[in-house]
Amino acid sequence: MAALDANACGLPLVTVDHRMNAVSDLVTEGTGLVCEPTADELSKAIIRVLDKSAAMRTKCIELARGYDWDRISRVIEKVYEGSD
Repeated sequence: MAALDANACGLPLVTVDHRMNAVSDLVTEGTGLVCEPTADELSKAIIRVLDKSAAMRTKCIELARGYDWDRISRVIEKVYEGSD
C-alpha cells in the first residue's frame, strides 16, 4: 500500500530484487528501479532515481491511477497465497 501511495504522489520507487518482495512487481519502466539487495546497489539506484525523479513523476501517478480497490485486494491476496 505504501508503494502505491508513493506513486500516487508522484514519487518513484526504489526497491530490491527478492522473491518475497511484492513491491518489485509494481515497478514498471519509468516508475522506479529494482536493484540487487546490497547497500552499494541500493545507493546507486537511489541516486539514479533522484536524478530522474521529475521525468518519472507523471508515470508514477498514471500507474497508481490504474489500481482500484478490487485490483489491490487481488494483488495482496496473491502475496498471501505465495507466502509460506
